[in-house]
Amino acid sequence: IKRITENTITVAWKTNTLSTSNVRYTPFDDDATLLTAEGRTQGKPDFVKDHEVTVGNLKSNTNFLIEISSADVAGAVASTVIGTVRTITDVKAPVISKVRSEATLFPGKIEKTQAIIYWETDESASSQIFWKEGVAQGELKEASRLDKELTTSHVFVLTTFKPGTVYRFRVESVDPAGNKAVSTDYTILTPKRGETVIDLIINNFQDIFGFLRNIQ
Repeated sequence: IKRITENTITVAWKTNTLSTSNVRYTPFDDDATLLTAEGRTQGKPDFVKDHEVTVGNLKSNTNFLIEISSADVAGAVASTVIGTVRTITDVKAPVISKVRSEATLFPGKIEKTQAIIYWETDESASSQIFWKEGVAQGELKEASRLDKELTTSHVFVLTTFKPGTVYRFRVESVDPAGNKAVSTDYTILTPKRGETVIDLIINNFQDIFGFLRNIQ
């Protein structure tokens, strides 16, 4: 066993003849029962004498039974069970990056907006957004539904924002081990019919400085 992380196990071995490299890994449940049906194999087809295989996408803090095998050019197979290996407990929260947003106005009898918010994480995690109207500090009381699908690319479409309004928002992601990442606060200004981008910026500054004057 060359290396163990939260989600990977790297195994290295040697053979006396050129042969392929395969690692079979089978998890145990919390009661130490081997889950044979969930066993998987990863490997390399190259014929070599020095072998190294990394199996990934493993659950953290979990025991796995590890078996290695190699097949030579004639198809003869040698295998051996190395034993039980436990992945490391994941205590690191995901890293949130590349947060960006865009808003579109759909004119009509009743104007509607669509805000799309994107972000990325360095590991698979859930997705949720919190927000409030205005730029004043305070609790972000509004929240999207929690998307439990684990992914590294996150996208949310919100249709509840009002036209011509500034909102403060943040995003949150939780990995399978329960480690939570919370972004810094961002703002988004939704468009209003007939306004140019310059108009939106000027109005936004007026709202901000007007708010500041009111609290002095």
